[in-house]
Amino acid sequence: MMKILLPFTLGLFAVLQAGLNRKIAGTWGLSRAVLINGAILFSIAMVLFLLALSNRFSAIEVFHKNTLDGPFQYWFLLPGVLGFFLVLGIPWSISLIGSTTTFVTFVAAQLVASLIWDAVSDGLPITFQKVVAVVLVSSGVWLARQS
Repeated sequence: MMKILLPFTLGLFAVLQAGLNRKIAGTWGLSRAVLINGAILFSIAMVLFLLALSNRFSAIEVFHKNTLDGPFQYWFLLPGVLGFFLVLGIPWSISLIGSTTTFVTFVAAQLVASLIWDAVSDGLPITFQKVVAVVLVSSGVWLARQS
C-alpha cells in the first residue's frame, strides 16, 4: 500500500503544478512560468545533489551512487528536455482543452508508453490485464471529450 502512495502523490502534484503554472501563465506568460519552474528545480536539485555528495542519503539506495561509472552520454540530456516540454506543454494543454481531458489523455499516453518501456527496456511481459487497463483508460479519453 505504501509503495502506491508515491505515484499517487506524484499524480496529484502533476495536476497541481500544471494548474498553478497555467494560472502563472495567465498573468505573467507561459515563458516566465517555465523560467520560474526551472529556477526552483535547479535550486532544489543543487541542494539534493550536495546532500547526496555528503552521504546524507546513504540509507536510500537511489541517492547512494556518488561515483561516475562510465562516460557522459548525450542522451543524459533528454530527460531534462522532456521535463521542459512537460512544464511548458501541460499548462498550455489545460488552457486549450481543460484539466480533466488533458490528464485523462496524459495518463492514457503514459500507460501506452509504460507498456512499451517495460517490454523493450526492462524485458517485462505485456500481459492481457495491462492491455485491458490501457484500453479502459484510453476509452476515458473519448468519454472526457464528450462533455
